[in-house]
Amino acid sequence: MEIDWEYPTIRGGQADDKYYLTLFFQEFKEAAVAQSVVTGQPRLLLAAAVAANQEIVSNAYEIDKISK
Repeated sequence: MEIDWEYPTIRGGQADDKYYLTLFFQEFKEAAVAQSVVTGQPRLLLAAAVAANQEIVSNAYEIDKISK
């Protein structure tokens, strides 16, 4: 599966997109853990390719929260 949410809060995004992206990551992790418990399979992982530009990173991502 691939989800493409380029530069939350930028290029027509909303200011609260930063929060919603973090929430998406948190809910994905919870669902992956639950799925692993039910199936006995290893937990699914989510990888993210984010911008390298510091201004975009500061405005679009809650790095301290999503890195967990």
